[in-house]
Formats: sequence, C-alpha cells, structure tokens
Amino acid sequence: ESIRLREAQQQSSRAEQALRVSTEGNAEYFLYSMKLVNGVAVPMIYNEASAAITGFTPFELMQNPPLWFELVIESDRDPMRKHHDRLLKGEEVGPIEYRIRPKDGKVRWILNSPALRRNAQESVIGYSGIVLDLTERKRLEEQLRHSQKMEGIGLLAGGIAHDFNNLLTGIRNNLALTLFDLGTNHPSVGNLLDAEKAARYGAELVGQLL
Repeated sequence: ESIRLREAQQQSSRAEQALRVSTEGNAEYFLYSMKLVNGVAVPMIYNEASAAITGFTPFELMQNPPLWFELVIESDRDPMRKHHDRLLKGEEVGPIEYRIRPKDGKVRWILNSPALRRNAQESVIGYSGIVLDLTERKRLEEQLRHSQKMEGIGLLAGGIAHDFNNLLTGIRNNLALTLFDLGTNHPSVGNLLDAEKAARYGAELVGQLL
C-alpha cells in the first residue's frame, strides 16, 4: 500500500468525521414569519440570528421586504421565486437550497424550510420558516468528494504500478538471460546494459507507488 494512498484514505476519513460533526452540530440558523396581505408576503418576524447569516439586522430586513430576494445569487433567483410563488398559492412545498450574498459579500449556501399558516377556514394567511446556513457543510462535502476521488486515484495507480512492476520484472529477467547467453564480447551488450539500466530505474520509480 503506497504512502499516497494511505494519506488519501486518512484525508477521506477526516473529511467524513468533520462532515458528521457539522451535520450533528449546531449550525447557524434563524427563524422568520410572514403574513399575506393582498397576496404579498409581508415580514412579521426575523429573529436576531438573521444578522449572523445575512449581515443585516432584523429591523433592516423587515423595513425592506425585497432585500431578501436581492440577496439571492442571480442564477438561483428563478428557482427560488418559483418555489416562493407556489408557496403563496397555498402549495405545501418542501425545503429549498440556494445561495445568498450577505452584506460581507461572501457567498453562503442556505436551506430555507417554510411552512404555511392557515386560518380556521383553511385559507392561507402566511408562512413561517427556518433558514439554516449550509456553507460549512457544503465545504466539507466538497472536501470529502475530493478525498474520495484521490483515494480512488491512489487505488488505480497502485493497481497499475503493481502490473507494471510485474512487466518490468519479466523484462529485466529476460535481459539478464540474454546477456548471459551472449557473453561480454557481443556487440549488442552495451545496448542491452542500457536497457537493463532503464528497466531498473523504471522499477525504482514504480516502487515509490507501491
């Protein structure tokens, strides 16, 4: 087993452990609540934790209802708006992941999980939800994918190196037998010795992968 392969396996194990801790730990999140006024969502509540994720205070978010949509990365706005439109129509939608660009300019991944609120007549009067910061989890997932990829490359390289080493062993053995049969005075001995030297060097390189 090569040193590179062991390192890749160790990196993969560390990435899996970090991802598990991130998933089980207390990630940043905030709560919000909206009411519907003439079919338009109007903010009622953003708790204090919203500032840690968005960079904007609850007051700023409530005073400027379109601000949340403006924070969403442009390429993610269309699916986010379609999800929101379905919610306003009274559909029970699930969580949605998308990216936002907070006040500090650093892109964050978030998971928005809304739930409809209805009155006694079952009419939709608003929705409440929780926004979870997935940024660290996404980073760890990417790190894990990279580690697993490197582990796979290490396994592949090790297998190829093993086969190539067997091939070089056969070549070196045949060269040794040919040199023995020809004797030291044959005109081709120099070329054969060069070939044996190259094969030996190749075997040393392959040995670094095993």
